Amino acid sequence: MTLVSQAVFARMCKVSPKSVTKWKHEKRLVMQGVLVDVESTEELMKRHRRKGSPVVLFAEEVTRTGNTNRKDGNKSSVTQEKGNGRIVTLPCTEILEQLRHLDWTREFEWTPEAMHQRVHAAAKCIGWEVAESDLRDDGHWGGMQLRITEHLAKHGLTEDAVAAGFGYELFPFQVLQEVRKELEPALGPDDTAAIDRTLLPLLARPFYEHDRPDH
Repeated sequence: MTLVSQAVFARMCKVSPKSVTKWKHEKRLVMQGVLVDVESTEELMKRHRRKGSPVVLFAEEVTRTGNTNRKDGNKSSVTQEKGNGRIVTLPCTEILEQLRHLDWTREFEWTPEAMHQRVHAAAKCIGWEVAESDLRDDGHWGGMQLRITEHLAKHGLTEDAVAAGFGYELFPFQVLQEVRKELEPALGPDDTAAIDRTLLPLLARPFYEHDRPDH
């Protein structure tokens, strides 16, 4: 399953965002929360749209420079990775460059439900997960916590499994900041990171409704 924002889906189809909004109102999109399920939407449109699927670009191609036309059968080097092609290992510098191109180009919804969907999916981009707690006492502040999924699976919920938000004090925008921070090279330009490329656009700024480029 490939999940993308409506803005990304518009670029994949080479249409305006207004066209995608119209398709959504006409129930031609298969939505998972605030994101478009690309494969399911393609199947739906193939059955009910005279021209078939409108998708002409792969999801990762709209986040890279040098886009390739999907109908030519050509794929970028990223699409040739092993496995399902969603999880790829790239240099951190390249990932951050992709994010810089994505920054301020996306339209996000700012409702609590939409932000909930976004932060949970954004954490999965790097293989982490978000836990939430409404508890408010001496050690908890009723918010979010970032956990390292791989460590949880191997060792359980130990201190090393919590990447940020020990007291569940994180707001959604802080979750996005922490996940993106994890992609910054720690040791040098040769550092790499494994990401789910379909979810990378969720880590683009803005992180909150009033986030601005000069902040």
